Amino acid sequence: MTHLIRNQVFETNSSSCHSVSVQYGDVFDGLTPDANNEIVIYPGEFGWGYYDRPEEINDPLTKIAYCWQDTCEGSKQREMLEKVVLEHTGASKLRMQSTFDDGSEGYIDHQSAGTSHKLFADEWTLKNFLFSPNSVLTLDHDNH
Repeated sequence: MTHLIRNQVFETNSSSCHSVSVQYGDVFDGLTPDANNEIVIYPGEFGWGYYDRPEEINDPLTKIAYCWQDTCEGSKQREMLEKVVLEHTGASKLRMQSTFDDGSEGYIDHQSAGTSHKLFADEWTLKNFLFSPNSVLTLDHDNH
């Protein structure tokens, strides 16, 4: 991923602007597997967030879904995500429900795709992002 940094230049963001913040520590939210010993995640619609203010997300299932949707099947990142979630929860499987009940699939806005990639620097960083209640995924845009 390429980053362009411009100093002292007016910038506008024509679409979404997602960000992640990681709180390191030893306090983690619990996440319990279902009756089949699975953690089931559902596709999310990660676009602009709220119209009039940023949307801050700190629940583990939504953060897992975001990272899942932001990685490719068969990638090292997806493998790390599955490993971290299974080890932390004791589940035997992490499963993405492929579509919503109406048949639509989730998405990450095109301008924010790749936002989660730095979380995969190591398993500790990813675990802290997913399971710390103080780690936040923020969805925002420039129209408010």
